[in-house]
Amino acid sequence: MSALGIGSRGDISRGTGGLEALLTTFRELEVPEELVAATGIAAARTREPITVMVPLIGLVAARSKKRVYDCAAARRVKRLAGALR
Repeated sequence: MSALGIGSRGDISRGTGGLEALLTTFRELEVPEELVAATGIAAARTREPITVMVPLIGLVAARSKKRVYDCAAARRVKRLAGALR
């Protein structure tokens, strides 16, 4: 991850441009712009490398053939998603 400007202790370098390159890649993979922007802000503010994993997890989840079947948690998520629209 150091090639992306993320050091071994999780610090994110502002001068390498690696974060911007990663965010551009997320856009090319058609990650929603709101998530790309939020990821960039979170990475810059927290300097935590885990923040750049969120779009990747979202891509995998969206492309997964497995689905969450009816359960209490899934119903709550559906209600929340409906309320946010």
